[in-house]
Order: sequence, then C-alpha cells, then structure tokens
Amino acid sequence: MSTLVFVYGTLRTGELRAHVVSRCINRGIFRTEPKYTLLDFGPFPGLVEGGNTAVVGEVLEVDNDILQELDWIEGHPNFYRRQAISLEGIDGAVAYIAVDSTAVDKVTKIASGDWVNRNVAVSSVN
Repeated sequence: MSTLVFVYGTLRTGELRAHVVSRCINRGIFRTEPKYTLLDFGPFPGLVEGGNTAVVGEVLEVDNDILQELDWIEGHPNFYRRQAISLEGIDGAVAYIAVDSTAVDKVTKIASGDWVNRNVAVSSVN
C-alpha cells in the first residue's frame, strides 16, 4: 500500500534529503491551493496553514517503510504533523505541516511558495 506525500523542502529532487525518497515514484510538481504560508527556518522550510500562498512541491508515492522514516525525520506528530493537504490537480495527498504556527511572525516567509527557488525575487504585475 502506498501513500501520496507532498514534499516541499529538503526532500525535493536535488535537495539535501532527496536521497531518502529516491526510490519512490515521483508524480511530478504540484501546488497547494493558495491557503498556506511557507516559512524559512534556515536549513529547511516549514509549511503552515493560513495565508494566501500556493506552495510548490512534488508528490511522491511512498510505501509504509518510507512513510515511517519520514514520520521520524519530520518529528511527527510533535514538530511536524502529517495531515491531508489541498493540492491543485490531485486528491488524497498528505504533507508535513509545522505544528508551531506562532513561528509565522518570527521567521522569514518565502513569498514565492517555492523552497527550491526561495532566493528568486517575486515580482508583481500591475
């Protein structure tokens, strides 16, 4: 049995912990519905509910062994909580949501919603 997991930070292709999920099936790049905030915790991001950002990530099919490993890496359920996520174009995925939503006012927000391109300036069109 597999679980669809939306990864938006260090587990994405080319990132620090991508090796953990390298044998999983990658369904591609997806965006959340624009109702989240992506935070920059320095070496890794945190996704929190609330806000108006569409966060970019990859959806992976993971088996139970990898899911348990991800739970351990993400500190589920105390640091990050695995829960259903609203994605555009795919149903039934879960993501690791930061438990401490008070961090929103204490750290930098990634306005683009894309951890991989976090240093790229976001421009607005008038």
